[in-house]
Amino acid sequence: MSLSHLAAAIIWLAAIGMMIVKSPRSTTTLYRLQALGEAALVALSAWTQTRPLLWASVALIIVVKVVVVPWSIHRGFRGNTPGYSAKSPVGTTTLLMLAALFSAGGYLLAELGLPHPTASGILLAALLVALLHTTSRYEVWSMLWGLLSLDTVVGASIGLVSPALPATDVMAVTLVTLALALVLALLARWIRAIKPSLDVRQLEELTG
Repeated sequence: MSLSHLAAAIIWLAAIGMMIVKSPRSTTTLYRLQALGEAALVALSAWTQTRPLLWASVALIIVVKVVVVPWSIHRGFRGNTPGYSAKSPVGTTTLLMLAALFSAGGYLLAELGLPHPTASGILLAALLVALLHTTSRYEVWSMLWGLLSLDTVVGASIGLVSPALPATDVMAVTLVTLALALVLALLARWIRAIKPSLDVRQLEELTG
């Protein structure tokens, strides 16, 4: 297994873990691990292609996603230790079965013609798992991490194909994904400040 395959596998496993774990603390750890996988893919491109500008992307990913975003969300939800409840539409076993099905489908699709088929297949599987995450849970904090997971998988995918892109384009995409992660973190704190409920179905008034 190459380093790119290992980094992609870490991102995929973290995406599954973030969907099924039962506490924000565990999800935070998995998100940091996923962000390190993204940073590793960009770092591999910077190293093998000798593109110094990409090392700035690596540094920004580590600072923003490993440090700033988890810290901001932790402060926003401090004092709460919510876990999954019966309000979730599907159970953990069902989620794992769906994740396996989606992962297999993503991997097979990548094998049909995407560049770097093995790593691309793993990342596509992670993307589908992250999408499943955002549509299968009602807890605000869990949906937030699902969106952040989706953001990280997209950034990692850019890191995988970055040798085919100008370094400035890769840097621009990195900045966009980091900005989105920060916006999501700030949004979580804003919602928590004005609405104590952690059930997204009780936040209808926020959409008006």
